[in-house]
Amino acid sequence: TALRMLHEHGRDGLTVRRLGIALGADPSTLYRYFRGIDDLTLAIADELIGRAMRGWLPGGPWREDLREVGRRIHTAYLAHPEAAVLTASRVSGRANEIAGDEAVLGILRSTGLPDTDVVRIYQ
Repeated sequence: TALRMLHEHGRDGLTVRRLGIALGADPSTLYRYFRGIDDLTLAIADELIGRAMRGWLPGGPWREDLREVGRRIHTAYLAHPEAAVLTASRVSGRANEIAGDEAVLGILRSTGLPDTDVVRIYQ
């Protein structure tokens, strides 16, 4: 619902009040799940990464795997450009983001580089 609202109304159209109404709930109910709009934004970021990575498994040469992960994230952001602008530079620290980070690190490790180089390249 938050992604739809961002698409339809833009960044300023996503408020806790409007989201609560759209969900048919008292807006204060959302505070049981999110500390505020910033926390909701981080959840949106994590959801986009989760959607991008859903079903992906490494299996090709490392360059193809890395390209596929990048393509998937790019596609997810293109599907939700308003959310992408809001979230692409954020670090959520949530499960999907961590799994995505670990996937990229795993791909880089498969090159045979030492971990210090893997981390430097990833950063």
